[in-house]
Amino acid sequence: MSQTAKNTAADANEADAGQSANKKPVANFRLASVEASVWGNPSEKGEFYNITFQRRYQDKDQQWQTSHSYGSTDALALAKVADMAVTKIIELQQAKK
Repeated sequence: MSQTAKNTAADANEADAGQSANKKPVANFRLASVEASVWGNPSEKGEFYNITFQRRYQDKDQQWQTSHSYGSTDALALAKVADMAVTKIIELQQAKK
């Protein structure tokens, strides 16, 4: 991996950590080991929403780890939690109208 790619990955991880440290998601959805979090973000034009995804697993030492990489066995769970997160965003947007 190039140094630029490593820096970009590190910056993304720091941004995710900062986002969750400063505020809580408006909704979480979990299926098997895959989780989707919906984040509300206020702006001048109103609130908009982002979705983050993660997969939790235990390593060889039985320590819990987080990954943002998904295998073929995770694909259906990822699709389902993505669908649930989008449905929640639609509900939140309609409630504000």
